[in-house]
Amino acid sequence: MIENIQSILQEACGLDPTRMLVVGVSGGPDSMCLLAQLRKAGYPLLVGCLDHGLRSEAAVEVDLVQQVAAGLGVQFTTRVVDTKQMAKQTGLSIEAAARQLRYEFLFSEAERINAQAVAVGHTADDQAETILMHLLRGTGLSGLKGMEFRTFPTSWSTAIPLVRPLLTTWRAEIMAYCQQHHLTTFQDATNQSQDYFRNKIRLDILPYLAAYQPNIRQNLVRMANTLSADHALLHSLVEAAWQNCLVEAGPGYVALDRSKILQQPLAIQRYLLRQAMLSQRTGVQDIEFSMIEHARRHLDEALGTKTYAVGAGLQLRIEQNVAWIIRIEAPLPAGNWPAVLTGRAVELPVPGAIELQAGWVLQALPNHADTLLAEDLTEGLPNYQANFDVDRLELPLLVRQRRPGDRMQPAGMDGKTVKLSDLMINLKLPARSRSHWPVVCSGDHIIWVPGCRQSYLAQPGRSTRRVIRLRLSRPAADIFPD
Repeated sequence: MIENIQSILQEACGLDPTRMLVVGVSGGPDSMCLLAQLRKAGYPLLVGCLDHGLRSEAAVEVDLVQQVAAGLGVQFTTRVVDTKQMAKQTGLSIEAAARQLRYEFLFSEAERINAQAVAVGHTADDQAETILMHLLRGTGLSGLKGMEFRTFPTSWSTAIPLVRPLLTTWRAEIMAYCQQHHLTTFQDATNQSQDYFRNKIRLDILPYLAAYQPNIRQNLVRMANTLSADHALLHSLVEAAWQNCLVEAGPGYVALDRSKILQQPLAIQRYLLRQAMLSQRTGVQDIEFSMIEHARRHLDEALGTKTYAVGAGLQLRIEQNVAWIIRIEAPLPAGNWPAVLTGRAVELPVPGAIELQAGWVLQALPNHADTLLAEDLTEGLPNYQANFDVDRLELPLLVRQRRPGDRMQPAGMDGKTVKLSDLMINLKLPARSRSHWPVVCSGDHIIWVPGCRQSYLAQPGRSTRRVIRLRLSRPAADIFPD
């Protein structure tokens, strides 16, 4: 209700009347009404108006919004973007791409001026439309609860909330307010276009349903209010699971621990994947259930390196025990695996150690054979340690990257050789790691691929007198199994 705007701003939206606020204004009745109400309430404002580059008349409308902002004595900012190009690059619809660009613009401006929040003019009608859109797409509880007065953190910022002060105000009230106060407004012609899903909901589906249930809009909003409390409880469980499963996140990607996800209840698994997808596709109104299920089913497949398209310009990439949700166009970060970054061979001192990427250390530790248990010489060691008879090795030992045509003779294969590339594939090393994975050589022979296999060459026996133990030490955050 417009008359309750003051209490909504401070109590439901959590706003401070003395701090700067960014308000998104398109020039339509909803956003112009919000601008007038915020100015009346005395908030210091920055008006943000984005030209999506979709209509020739948009530039004129931006100028009109700027004039209104100047008349109210508030700051103004604008930007022109290429929505069609962004949609083409990301695979999003024009509607979703426009939404993503709009919020990226508003939140970037909010960060620039250290604003307390971004305010937008969503109404109760928008709430009903959004819930029905989510329902038709096959949403879960998070979609059926609809939008909230205050959303924090958001997909666009972990420091600045998004607020919707008009969320319980119906469009008819707003139109009456604009007319009564002679507010300058204009209608975006695309609001009548049947090319956009939301317009079809507003112009066709809701009026059709209203013929059977006149209070359909009110009922949808009431349902959202009821489910919001249920969602809050579930959200607390999801957040705890998210912190437990998160490996790393950055621009264009989020990595989750695959085994930890699979240990969660089915509902939590789905919410974790949904949250990961939404974190990378902020312009998507809601992630479809089919996308989530497609990704979830692949999580339970055999370990290895596999990539699956999940929709909305996103991929699921499985590398060992890590499940990545990534934007198609985004590069992945350097992996948390051992790597030799130089193209030349590096000498491994005996005894001694060399440092590899991401905090890994490769060590050579000499021992006398009679100090080790006999069965410990060749058996029972994890893949990150290997023992060798020093007197049967050609020193110095060299550590290098894999080379084309490399072969080795793994222990237990009666001296048969295998291609190193095939070995790495069969042992399911992450594809991005293979070209830089460390290989330990004695002369012309590969004697050890840490984490994979030891050669049969120079294996210690009961006649061995001097043993060298090679060890690859892992960082605490290591995600590779023994």
